[in-house]
Amino acid sequence: MFGNRALPVNRNSRIIITTRRGDIANSIHIHKLQPLSPQRAEQLFYKELAFSKNGRCPSGLEEMSKSILQKCDGLPLGIVEISRFLSTKPQTPNEWRKLHNSLESELSSGGLSYLMEVLSASYSDLPYHLKYCFLYMSIFPENSPVNRGRLIRLWIAEGFVTEKASKTVEEVGEEYLNELIDRSLMKVNEMDFDGRPKNVGVHSLMMKMILSVSHEENFCTVYTGPEGNFTAKTRRLSIQKKDIDMPQDLPRLQTFISSSGGRVKIGSNLKLLKEHPNSLRNLRHLETLDLKQTLVTKVPKAVLQLEKLRHLLVYRYNMESVLPFDIVQGFKAPKRISALKNLQKLSFVKASGQHRMSRQHRMIQGLENLTQLRKLGIVELAKEDGTSLCHAIGKMENLHSLNVTSLNMEVPLELDAMTNPPPLLQRLYLKGPLERSPQWVSSLHDPVRISLKWSSLTRDNPIEALQDLQNLVELQLLDAYTGTQLVFIALAVSWRVSL
Repeated sequence: MFGNRALPVNRNSRIIITTRRGDIANSIHIHKLQPLSPQRAEQLFYKELAFSKNGRCPSGLEEMSKSILQKCDGLPLGIVEISRFLSTKPQTPNEWRKLHNSLESELSSGGLSYLMEVLSASYSDLPYHLKYCFLYMSIFPENSPVNRGRLIRLWIAEGFVTEKASKTVEEVGEEYLNELIDRSLMKVNEMDFDGRPKNVGVHSLMMKMILSVSHEENFCTVYTGPEGNFTAKTRRLSIQKKDIDMPQDLPRLQTFISSSGGRVKIGSNLKLLKEHPNSLRNLRHLETLDLKQTLVTKVPKAVLQLEKLRHLLVYRYNMESVLPFDIVQGFKAPKRISALKNLQKLSFVKASGQHRMSRQHRMIQGLENLTQLRKLGIVELAKEDGTSLCHAIGKMENLHSLNVTSLNMEVPLELDAMTNPPPLLQRLYLKGPLERSPQWVSSLHDPVRISLKWSSLTRDNPIEALQDLQNLVELQLLDAYTGTQLVFIALAVSWRVSL
């Protein structure tokens, strides 16, 4: 009754509720506001600055206005507050440059503190377990896309993610990320083919707030220049400048990430980063060992003592390789790698061996004990090891992603012995000659991406074995078929095909 009296139907009355939280508005129609386009952002900026009637920027301020607008990322609140602040200053390039270079301090305690209060309110509303996850974005360079999987692994390694009944910590980590996105605190930069975020980030103004809070709470020290503020209390260190020397004494350092791409001279006190790899045995609680894009080609036996290890990622992309076939360089694993019962991700293991009783052959046989694996990558698989690998994979009921490359472009992948493919397998990547299309592929329950490269099938049309896969989203074929015609039969679903 109150609604009818206060907002009569015949008066065109409407109620508009704004919120940053998507979960609050799920029960009603949602109109998601998108960032302003560069043109509309510029119009709003100039309007608030009360420029001349033609709405154009005064000569000499165009470049600085573009740089400032880039910091706003199309957010109307940021554009309005910054333009109003600038309207109180002399309209000179030097004055605008001062604001651009001191935006973080102005947000903290200067003329833009109101904007910081608005942004901080969303952070303050976060439950405790999400606050540290959100602050973790301070470790990455501004405007740098962050891979979803890497971010969640880092959260887990820091102990920010709590395991729940019937869910892995990785699944809980994805829930945390989705909640931060639903609250509009993080943005999706790129979606993966399966509908999940591939790369995420935060708006530039939000990053300024994150850096300010991170500094206040001594959460992370970010090094961006020679004026570096290292202290003995530094717990997390993010290097974002090339060619620096780290201080010698950082006794409380627990996380070190370099995004500079340059030379970083590590202090002598960080012994575990410099000594023989056998010192790994001292890291009893290590859950993630990520050595991607390093020159490591062999993992020592000491890794077998890391009973809590969940992710073992040791590989690099050899961009100097003449053949794209050899672009992924894996590592030689200890033959008793199967002792790591908690492994969920293992990539990329070299499977090559000289004879059937080689240690690598025994290592392949032992993979059947890694029943918790969700992602497995194998390179240099010999034909005679194919049957053993199939037998091992058949026992991996939690496997979501399988990537197998043959020994070389002349050695076929022998994978016909797969009688019990993993029921949860979603991503399948096979690289190397196939004597026939694996019949078991058509029995997969829920695949969304299949890639066949250098398969060189002569008789079998690979499409025939795949046409009934209702949930397949992407099919990649590269030198997969040597026939003159590849027939696409009428499909019940829409695929994204890459040839």
